[in-house]
Amino acid sequence: MMSSVLSTLSFRKREVKNDDMADRHSGILYSREIQLKLINPLKNLRRLGMKRIVEFFTDFETYPYTAEEIDAVFFAVVWPQICRLALESQHSPSFVLKLIHVWSQYSRYFPCLAKQKPGQPEFDVLLNAFALLSTKNLSDTTAGVVIDITSNLLNCPDFEETESLSSLVVNDCAVLDAAYMGDECPTFGVKLVLPHVPVLLQYLNKSMLNAEKMKKRKFGKQVSKELGILSKISKFIQDKEQSNLLIGLLISYLHKSNLSQDTEVDILETVQNLLRHCVNPSSFLKPLSKLFAVVQNKLSRQTLCTTFQVLSELDPQLQRVTDVAVKLNAFDQKHLDDIHFDVRLTAFQQATAFIKEMKSIDVNYILPLMHNCFYTIQLGDIDNAGLLLTSVMKQLAAVKHTEEDYQEIIHRTLLESLRNGLKSKVETVQQDYTTLLSNLIRTFPGHPEFADLVKLTDYNDPEMDFFENMKHIQIHRRARALRKLASHLFEGNVILSSKSMQNYIMPYATSTIFDEKMHKHEHMVNASVEMVGSICKNLSWSAYMFYLKHFIHVLQTGQINQKLGVRRCAEFVLCPELHLNY
Repeated sequence: MMSSVLSTLSFRKREVKNDDMADRHSGILYSREIQLKLINPLKNLRRLGMKRIVEFFTDFETYPYTAEEIDAVFFAVVWPQICRLALESQHSPSFVLKLIHVWSQYSRYFPCLAKQKPGQPEFDVLLNAFALLSTKNLSDTTAGVVIDITSNLLNCPDFEETESLSSLVVNDCAVLDAAYMGDECPTFGVKLVLPHVPVLLQYLNKSMLNAEKMKKRKFGKQVSKELGILSKISKFIQDKEQSNLLIGLLISYLHKSNLSQDTEVDILETVQNLLRHCVNPSSFLKPLSKLFAVVQNKLSRQTLCTTFQVLSELDPQLQRVTDVAVKLNAFDQKHLDDIHFDVRLTAFQQATAFIKEMKSIDVNYILPLMHNCFYTIQLGDIDNAGLLLTSVMKQLAAVKHTEEDYQEIIHRTLLESLRNGLKSKVETVQQDYTTLLSNLIRTFPGHPEFADLVKLTDYNDPEMDFFENMKHIQIHRRARALRKLASHLFEGNVILSSKSMQNYIMPYATSTIFDEKMHKHEHMVNASVEMVGSICKNLSWSAYMFYLKHFIHVLQTGQINQKLGVRRCAEFVLCPELHLNY
């Protein structure tokens, strides 16, 4: 059957008769003159024949193909169209691309992908297949097929002969010499992919920057495959600039997305491989440190610790903080799902003691620990995390430091997490961050960021301290503190900067209004509504419009119980002092 199909696919014009290849396979293929009226029917017949060839290789994977039959397949199916693959498969996969895809699914067929046309390197099968990734306006379907081909080649183990099934004998194969690969011996499929790594990286770089693609669920499987591909090939990437670029892209992707544990592990393992070849591994300490506050899965956090160990191997000065970070993420060996409290407690105590003894600020030591503290707070352990963070604040204020140190530790790290923490719907988390804010104000009372908030504190009388009241277990005490401050702001007795009101006061009100569990406490809801109105009265016009649009959007989308919150918020946002006429 295969010979009949190949004969049908081998129609050629008269001048092809003298071709050496035609003479070579005259027993299987033949050519003849074609009449013009038969061209279209023959095209349809050719498409049907190519479909049958694809199906044959799919269904008869164990068929004992001879070298002559493989040559005939290439002569009739592959060589005539392989150079036009980028054009014919741009919008949808052609039958040649589908055939390549089938060959990539079975390691026994891999030699077919290494077959060359003597003296004509442009006929390389995989060269033309990967060239599709550089094609403009490439369809998602075609890109998916090429990514599948790559994934198959990287993940399929080498074919092992058995008594009933032998390897394929394919003429004119060319495979990258394993001697170039260093100590690790790559599989046959990996050797086929390696020459095309630059093209793959160029495509994957663009793919990682495609935010819309990353967010859509329908691309989830392909994104996962792409990340898996990066993980496989990263150990063979030697270019330092490419390594730097990929590390930055992968880390930023981890920051912005909610990923499965397997995907996170793949990315982190890829980063480990790339760190060994980048220009300056230590430059990635800060973005990697932030992942301690982002990554939640157990195995992912352990892999992140391994990534830090790789970093410390490349820069021994990071060994101390790496050791502490590993202990802060320790799990009980007897109960693998339980954290090891004793080891973590000891690590917190050692880190806190070391920070208190610092004569100068070591940002590289402090940042990873701070992000671990933010994660620990989410777990509900404020005691150890709070002590460490407070020690960082006090030591920063006590020893000589640069403005860059202050900006990095306080503004770009602590305050960024604190602002998010104050918005948390988890009551304990909000209260823990309130404690940190109070400590910041006490430690840096003269700093412009906190100077106007000092008037809300009273260290001699906690009942008069706004922040202490906002942590109180009695909800009516919180409501009273909110109502009192709202009244002072509305009447102008207390003046706060627009930045302070939005970042550090507004979250207490909005977290109550948007938490359905708090709606049963009407006095707290009313006080929160009053606070929103008082703050909006004192905002600039642009900030006022932001909140107005926000509450209108909330009202339209039904994100809150209208009777209990939104209508009252709207009344206060539309302040009568603005004299709006409709």
